[in-house]
Amino acid sequence: MRSGEYFPSPEVEKPEPIKLKGIDFDIEDIERAWERDRPLQLSISFPREKCNLNCVYCFTDAYREKTQQSVDVAKSVELLEEAKNLGITNLLLAGHGEPFSNKEIWPLLEKARELDLHVTVFTNGALLNATAIEKLREYPVSFVVKVNSFDPEKENRISGVKKYAEKRDEAIRAMIDAGFNKPDKNGFTRMGVSIMVYKDNADDAGEVIDWALERRILPMVSGTALTGKAVKHLDILGNQEDLKAAFRSVEERVHMRSPELHKQLFTPRSGQVVFNTLTVFVEYPSGSVISNVVQRQNIGHVKETLSAIWERNEKEREKQIEMSRDRINALR
Repeated sequence: MRSGEYFPSPEVEKPEPIKLKGIDFDIEDIERAWERDRPLQLSISFPREKCNLNCVYCFTDAYREKTQQSVDVAKSVELLEEAKNLGITNLLLAGHGEPFSNKEIWPLLEKARELDLHVTVFTNGALLNATAIEKLREYPVSFVVKVNSFDPEKENRISGVKKYAEKRDEAIRAMIDAGFNKPDKNGFTRMGVSIMVYKDNADDAGEVIDWALERRILPMVSGTALTGKAVKHLDILGNQEDLKAAFRSVEERVHMRSPELHKQLFTPRSGQVVFNTLTVFVEYPSGSVISNVVQRQNIGHVKETLSAIWERNEKEREKQIEMSRDRINALR
């Protein structure tokens, strides 16, 4: 029996669509941000060195900062007040490292709560115990947990760490017990799973999607990019054609379940909900502010104010708006 079958399933009459509190903004909110020329989201990437896993598909080797400049992550606490004044309503913690590997995350969460900012944390879950999760229930926090498979052997192999899947599953159980997957009065859940599709997990990914939907958990699906560490593990991940076939298989499975669900999960493709909003991206330890996680053009540094960086980079803002419009129009 796969580990996912042990998790409790709350009764839900209509399991779709599912919206994740924090990063799933209403289209009206996004359009107002375009009109006001203000960002909705601050994204902070923690240092890659602070990660408790060794995933074979990790992309961060391809993006190592070629700089001696270093900024403490604690600087991000100072950024939050600036971000709030700039119009930002969600703090996204994701990227190069595991956020809960950094002790600085707790004062960051405290400051976000003080400022009434929501926080969306992409995490592998292995460093979170039931006590921490119960504490976080009182914070304005949503979780997106890495779940590529409920097969422990397969997940541990891809993560590069023994017993990872078991620790992750304990965290997922605790999140469900704490009610993170229960929708609020506006229908938003505070729990998602991120699924990276590769050669051997297409069926697993489909099972994770079904499992998540039944529990009001948002599945976020992406294909594996052959960059960074991934190019050394083609035997596990597959070549480009293998990856395309696997991703197509998952798409077809979701489309058979519901064309509307397929539209929700797959239309935005790269970056998913992140690129539907105007976002300021900050990377540590360099302190660089970049245009977006794909183009990675350096547009400033945290030693400046976020408002100064935002105002100076009008062309980059226009690119973000154009990118956002394309994806929002595809979702209409």
